[in-house]
Amino acid sequence: MVKVGVNGFGCLVARAAFDSGKEDIVAINDPFIDLNYMVTCSSMTLPMASAKAHFKTENGKLIINRKVITVFQERDPTNIKWRDASTMKLWYDGRGATQNIIPAPTGAAKAVGKVIPELNGKLMDMAFHVPTPSVSVMDLTCHLEKAAT
Repeated sequence: MVKVGVNGFGCLVARAAFDSGKEDIVAINDPFIDLNYMVTCSSMTLPMASAKAHFKTENGKLIINRKVITVFQERDPTNIKWRDASTMKLWYDGRGATQNIIPAPTGAAKAVGKVIPELNGKLMDMAFHVPTPSVSVMDLTCHLEKAAT
C-alpha cells in the first residue's frame, strides 16, 4: 500500500483512496479549512456519507474509520513536515513527466477582471497540464469577512 500525503483536502479524493485500498492517506495539508470543518464537511458530503465512514478529531488529528491522519495547515508547502506523518517519500523523486500534474498560470483571471471590474485583482487562475486527454477541475477559495456556519 502506498502512503500518501495530500495537499488540499477533498472528500472525493479521500473516498477514492479509501475505496481502492491501494493508497493509505497518512497526512493532509490544507491551510484554508480547520480540522472541525473537515469532519463536518466530510460527514455531510454524500459520496463519503454513502461509504458509511465515521469521522472525528482527536489530539489534532483527523480520524476516519479509526484511521489516524496527520493534518497540517501550512500555506508554504516547503514548511510541510511530510516525514512527521510517515509518508517517508519525496513525491518528485523518480517521477516521469507523463505521471505528473503541472500547474501553470493562464491569464484568464486578468481577462475576467477587465470584463467584470468588481473582480479585478480578486481572482487567480491556473491550468493543469496532465497526462490524460480529458480532465475537469474546479478550485474555489473564498476569504470570508465573517465566520461561516
